[in-house]
Amino acid sequence: MADSRRELLVQQVANVLGAMSQAAGYENDYPGGVSRFQREGTALNNPPTIVVSLIQDVKDSRSEHIITGMAEIAVEVFAVDAGDLGESTGAYLDSLAQDVEKAIGSDSTMGGYATHCYVEAVRPFGLIDGLPYVGVNVKVMAEYRHARGAPETGA
Repeated sequence: MADSRRELLVQQVANVLGAMSQAAGYENDYPGGVSRFQREGTALNNPPTIVVSLIQDVKDSRSEHIITGMAEIAVEVFAVDAGDLGESTGAYLDSLAQDVEKAIGSDSTMGGYATHCYVEAVRPFGLIDGLPYVGVNVKVMAEYRHARGAPETGA
């Protein structure tokens, strides 16, 4: 079975984020890479590490032939602040979020799979107070279309 437009869109978001590096003009390198959500967990051995997952997909079926989907995609950037950043934790987390926003903004159609893709919200987090694990959740919204009854097609 062919992948749905929604799945292709999530894959493209992961691909776009996977191209982020200082050499490519971003603030940070991402030695932990980008992975998709795995039920059994994701190894965070070499942060910053990015995990991409679909949260929900809301469908608008008012058209007789075209379905419009609004996919909410979570981009979670896991990092470590061991006290040696040379800047505040907040500034570091902001630089990670800024990288994600820049990458998403570089292709608002995500390779043609979306009609519009954008960052809607950014939320920094600390996993446990006093431990060095921190990160940022970035909520990405992507509108896309497919033919009614054929989610693997474009429209």
